[in-house]
Amino acid sequence: MYKINATLIIIVILLGCTTNRQMQVPNTLRDTGRPALHAVQNERLNDLMLRMNALVFEQIQTEIEISRDRRRKALRIAEAANKLQQSVDLILAAQPALNLAQHDSVVFLALANKLKKQAMQLENLARHNQIESLTETMTQITNTCNACHSLFRKL
Repeated sequence: MYKINATLIIIVILLGCTTNRQMQVPNTLRDTGRPALHAVQNERLNDLMLRMNALVFEQIQTEIEISRDRRRKALRIAEAANKLQQSVDLILAAQPALNLAQHDSVVFLALANKLKKQAMQLENLARHNQIESLTETMTQITNTCNACHSLFRKL
C-alpha cells in the first residue's frame, strides 16, 4: 500500500513539473481494451481518421498563419496611411508659400483635404482589417494624387 501511494505521489510531482504545451495534432482515441463494434474496420478507420486529421489541421494552421500575416500587413498599411495624413498636413502648411492664384488655391486645398480624408479612411479600414475595401480606397487616393499632380506639379 505504501509503495502505491509513493508511486502516485512521484507521478503527480512529475506531472506538475511538465510544461503545458499545446499539441499540434488532436488527441487520439484511447484503447479501452474492450473490442468495439467496428473492430473489424479498425485499421481502415484509423487510416481514414489520420488522413482527415492531417488535412483538417494542416489547412487550419495555414489559414491561421495567413490570417496573422494579413493582420500584420493591414497594420502596416494603417501606419503608412497615418504617415500620409501627416504629409498632407505638411503640404497644407506649405500651401501659402506656393503663391497660387485664388481659384487655384481653393482647388489645391480641396484636393489636399480630400487626400487627407481618404488617408484617414484607409487607416480606419486597415485597422479594422477590412481588407476587401482597401483596393478601392487606394484607387481613390491614387486618383486624387494624379488630379493634383496634373494641375499643380510642374514637370
